[in-house]
Amino acid sequence: MSATTAWRPTSDEDYDRLKGRLVVDVNGLPVGTLYAVFHPPTPQTEERRTHIFLIERDPGVTIFEHDALYVSEDHVQAIEDDLVRLDVPRDSLKGDLIRPPANIGSFRRR
Repeated sequence: MSATTAWRPTSDEDYDRLKGRLVVDVNGLPVGTLYAVFHPPTPQTEERRTHIFLIERDPGVTIFEHDALYVSEDHVQAIEDDLVRLDVPRDSLKGDLIRPPANIGSFRRR
């Protein structure tokens, strides 16, 4: 059983430490690897966090149309040891849920 940590980042470095971790869906099925974090241009509060995670699709998962998925941190359910658990099943990761927001150019990529 893996240890679950509450998702309460306080700095850019907290977000960046997640890079390279396996990303799984709500059921524990693999989605891919967290490749990069896009930091929003506006200050964040605990109530309003809008970072975007760029997930590189797992090569063994063929249900996705694209190799890269852009997922809002709103969909992070938990951080568990070396993985990021999303709050949705992977078959619902499509359409607007995985597209970058229109203002992605104003985000800082790290």
